[in-house]
Amino acid sequence: MQTTDEKRRSVLIVEDDPDLLEITELWFQEALFQTVTCSGRMEAMFKLKNQKFDCIVLDIRIEGGSSNDLILNIRSRKGDMNTKTPIVILSGFIDRNFITQHKANIQGAFVKPVPKEKLVDKVLNLSTTSTALPQNCSNESH
Repeated sequence: MQTTDEKRRSVLIVEDDPDLLEITELWFQEALFQTVTCSGRMEAMFKLKNQKFDCIVLDIRIEGGSSNDLILNIRSRKGDMNTKTPIVILSGFIDRNFITQHKANIQGAFVKPVPKEKLVDKVLNLSTTSTALPQNCSNESH
């Protein structure tokens, strides 16, 4: 028999601003997600190697560099448990070049500030259908 935690969807939140990290984590906890948080690239890679997530929410500017390397690293690890995990970008610095560069690797993009419901609903939808990961980006910048 599964426990309540085993049935909960999990989300990794990578955000370098401690206040925004705390708020975003609270939003997903209120939606009954199991949340794991970190502020930088190296810590995110460690967590991704050790736990399967239903979705990854990622800021573009993170400690230890840009999210570009992290996204490419996640997608290039063939057979890894998170290679096909949906990625949603949440950042104040999204531009058309970033979206074009990562179109096949991300499943959503939101410009901060974003209404809680839009972000949580997007992640909930992606985490429900993560076995059929779409190959195009749903750019939902607002």
